[in-house]
Amino acid sequence: MQSVRCRGCRDWVRVPDLEPAERVRLAALYPEDRMAAMREIAQVTGWDLREAKRLMLHFTTTPGVCHFDPCATKLQAVVGPCAVCGRVNVDWLR
Repeated sequence: MQSVRCRGCRDWVRVPDLEPAERVRLAALYPEDRMAAMREIAQVTGWDLREAKRLMLHFTTTPGVCHFDPCATKLQAVVGPCAVCGRVNVDWLR
């Protein structure tokens, strides 16, 4: 598990170590049904819904692009802060 500080929400985002197929499944749920995605993250990780939501809100919706719409910078890493805006991105759709 890694924790990354987000400049946008000013909090630490915990990112669990999951199998690639599980990461893609959870990230793919996010645009379709955010509540279902949050519940699944909580179930898979054993976290409460608050911690699951914190992770989920940092998922990218376009692979390789910062999740913060005004920024939309190309990302260098699968998990980490954007080089421009500093917001944490969890790019599990790659």
